[in-house]
Amino acid sequence: YGSDKIENYSTERVFKYLENSIVVETISNIHPSSDDVIFSKEYHYNADGNIEKTIVYYKLSGTENRISEEVFFTYDDKKAPQLFEPGLVSANNILKESSTVYNYDENGNQSVAYTSEFTYEYSYYSDGYPECQIKTNPNGTKITRYFKYE
Repeated sequence: YGSDKIENYSTERVFKYLENSIVVETISNIHPSSDDVIFSKEYHYNADGNIEKTIVYYKLSGTENRISEEVFFTYDDKKAPQLFEPGLVSANNILKESSTVYNYDENGNQSVAYTSEFTYEYSYYSDGYPECQIKTNPNGTKITRYFKYE
């Protein structure tokens, strides 16, 4: 970004509710001296109130979008903790997250760049909320999060 400072940028998030089960989040990363770079992310919900699938699009031109990534989720039947950050959430806890990232050639033909799978394990309090989450990344590293409720 040259000599520009990061504080010159701003981010705008807009949510549109298209149907009962689809929400679109549009993210604009804005710099005062350039055009917006727009990404949008569709959240597809299932009947249980969980995000079943997300699709990330990037803006190729004024009217053309291309799929950058698709992610599919599976869930347990326990209560999910509330998140500190604003955004869309699921009713239950993720057990598996399967991601596919795409490339495009100069003719616009889509190909799979790579796929990744993340798995999650939990220990729960007696009220059904998670006490601990262990996320296993595709390379086998594990990240542990603990939850505290008051």
